[in-house]
Amino acid sequence: MTSRFALLLSLLAPAWLLLQFRRKLAFSKQCPRCKNPYPDRTSRPRWMKGRGDWLPLKAYYCTKCRHCFYRFDR
Repeated sequence: MTSRFALLLSLLAPAWLLLQFRRKLAFSKQCPRCKNPYPDRTSRPRWMKGRGDWLPLKAYYCTKCRHCFYRFDR
């Protein structure tokens, strides 16, 4: 029973992480949840700052729906 649970968890964990990342990723500056065209820029989390500047992500916060998201900057 424990090995089945571990196998199921090892299969579902990456899919869950990708889904969570997709909910917070946007390719335009507007909020992906409410489509507000004027979100505010915020500072990146500490774990993201420590990874270096090679990550092309910018953090935003929508004041209309209180959604935090990251914009993929080309």
